[in-house]
Amino acid sequence: MDEIRDILKELATDLVLMKETQKDAVLKSQQEWKEIADRFRETDRRFKETDEKFKETDEKFKAAALKSQQEWKELKDQFRETDKRFKETDEKFKETKLFVKEVSKKLGELGNKMGSFTEGLALPSLSRILQRDFGATHIFPRARAVRQDRSLEIDVL
Repeated sequence: MDEIRDILKELATDLVLMKETQKDAVLKSQQEWKEIADRFRETDRRFKETDEKFKETDEKFKAAALKSQQEWKELKDQFRETDKRFKETDEKFKETKLFVKEVSKKLGELGNKMGSFTEGLALPSLSRILQRDFGATHIFPRARAVRQDRSLEIDVL
């Protein structure tokens, strides 16, 4: 019986030790679970921070893209306006060129008329002077000569 008592005592002591060990293991396990939960909370907090930063960056990209689109639209509008003005200027230049051509032609015609008018006034007097003072027997008004790309016009020959 003493032996049984000793065995029971030993078993009781072992049981107390096992309970204490189990209690320590549970406490340690609870501490570890608490640390794991804290780490998960910290990771979750960091994910939320990162998500917020992504949202901010996304908003900045959207704002930059919108600004870029607006600037591109303004630039295209400016190009259209410049192109329109170039076309208007080109049209005015063509009109001016045509006007200058017409004025030049009219001035040439006017010059010819003035020359013809002057010749008509001077020819009778000049013919008399050439016959009387120089003994000219042949008088040719408006003699013209053309050779290659050169020409010569003489009012009285």
